[in-house]
Amino acid sequence: GKSKYVFDSIKALVDSGEESILLISPEQFSFEAERTLLKVLGEDNMHKVDSYSFSRLSSEINRIYGGNNLPMLSAGSKAVMMKKAIETVQDSLVLFNNKNLTPSFINSMISVYDEMKSCRVSTDDIKQVSDYTDKEVLKGKLIDISAIIGAYDALIENEYLDPANELTRLYEKLINLDYFCDRTVFIDGFNGFVAQEYKVLEVIIKQAKNVYITFCTDSDSNSNKYDLFSYVNSNISILYGVAKKIGVNVKRPVFLTEPKRFNNNELKAIEAYAFDNSQGK
Repeated sequence: GKSKYVFDSIKALVDSGEESILLISPEQFSFEAERTLLKVLGEDNMHKVDSYSFSRLSSEINRIYGGNNLPMLSAGSKAVMMKKAIETVQDSLVLFNNKNLTPSFINSMISVYDEMKSCRVSTDDIKQVSDYTDKEVLKGKLIDISAIIGAYDALIENEYLDPANELTRLYEKLINLDYFCDRTVFIDGFNGFVAQEYKVLEVIIKQAKNVYITFCTDSDSNSNKYDLFSYVNSNISILYGVAKKIGVNVKRPVFLTEPKRFNNNELKAIEAYAFDNSQGK
């Protein structure tokens, strides 16, 4: 029912005359979000709501304010550059110096690079962690990863753009703009966010007039790591921390108790008690 709540809220705002509304949803749901907006608002009011994913928001910012003219690396060209980076430092590697430059090893390094960028982990962070571990194999891996990723960044610097850095580039632009000022922003369809997205959310929460973020959970204050919604709740906790950090008040959350996906009493009973361990139910 949370998505229905979002679209009903958007319609109410549009009906009241507001025209500066932004909806952010995951890339895989963006088409469905736009289709629902068309159904709810109609063609005449669709222009009053911008619907983006994080990557499409980045493209929109580049369109309005200009972007970097450097070429974007494709998957194939990224693999070539990663291979070149490994070759550059191969003689100095501790654990991977005997590794053949197989496609699987190159792809694994690309995956490590993408993960590091999404989590905003630098080569210095990896190197620092290696200084505090006494496990030789792990230490060697961390040192080698730091060297390879550092070499890759050096190769592409001022030459190419890597898609993994897209949200970091977006954040660095947004902090110098007022794109979200006087806007009402809805963020729907996410179970959680990565570190890069949190930095963008920080700007949105700081600038926007109102921000609504939906989550699927039964309690936003449950910190039990074994709870069914523990991952979602940990993300909610992080967002509370972000709001506190920038001095933004958080209103009391709205809990939706009425199922909207079905109108069948048997399914409602299953949904209500499937994970309830109370006696007599």
